[in-house]
Amino acid sequence: MNKKIMKEIIVFAVISFAALLATKVNAQIQRRTDSIQNIVSNSGNRTPRLETMNSLNLTREQMGRLKEFHRNMKQKKDEIINDQTLTNGQRQSKLKDLHKEQNEKLNGILTPEQMEKLKKERMKARMQ
Repeated sequence: MNKKIMKEIIVFAVISFAALLATKVNAQIQRRTDSIQNIVSNSGNRTPRLETMNSLNLTREQMGRLKEFHRNMKQKKDEIINDQTLTNGQRQSKLKDLHKEQNEKLNGILTPEQMEKLKKERMKARMQ
C-alpha cells in the first residue's frame, strides 16, 4: 500500500508540474503574440516601419548601415531621455538636434529617390 501511495504522489506531482509548465509556456506565447501585434499595428493608424523599409528596395549594405544607424540613434535618444541633469527644455533641444542629425545621416545612407519615397511614406502615415 505504501508503494501505491508513493506512485500516486509522484504521478500527481508530474501532472501538476506539466500543468504549471503548460501554463507558463502559454503565457510566454501570448506575450510574444501581443508583442508582434503591437509591432504590426505600430501605434494604431501609422504605417509599420517594416512595410515602409520594404518599399524602399534597400540593398544589403544599406540594410546593415540602417540597422547600425537605428541602434546608435536609439542609444543616443535613451541617453538624452535618461539624463537627469537636463531640464525639460534642454532635453527637448537635444532631441531636436538628434532628429536633425538623424535626417542628415539618413541622407548619407539612402539614395535621393529612396529619401523622397521615405518622405512620402511618412506623410502618408501622418495623414492616416
